[in-house]
Amino acid sequence: METPLDGFGQRVREQRKSLGLSMAELGRMMGQKSSWMVWAWESGERRDPSASSIIALAEALRCSTSYLLEGKHAPYRVPKKEDT
Repeated sequence: METPLDGFGQRVREQRKSLGLSMAELGRMMGQKSSWMVWAWESGERRDPSASSIIALAEALRCSTSYLLEGKHAPYRVPKKEDT
């Protein structure tokens, strides 16, 4: 049975790579001390991101939370906070 988070890790990986970020860089952007959590999401090892993690991921990856969660909308790049 499919869940809303099916494909979550793949979408995170695709967005990360499209921005040229390593797992470690993305982890640091989210305030993580290592890349383990990013790896766990991308590999499907963990499929239970918190709401705050989803928001932080969307900000770091410059896409919508809706895209990360559901994949129904095309990803888009929003300006970084320092660009606005």
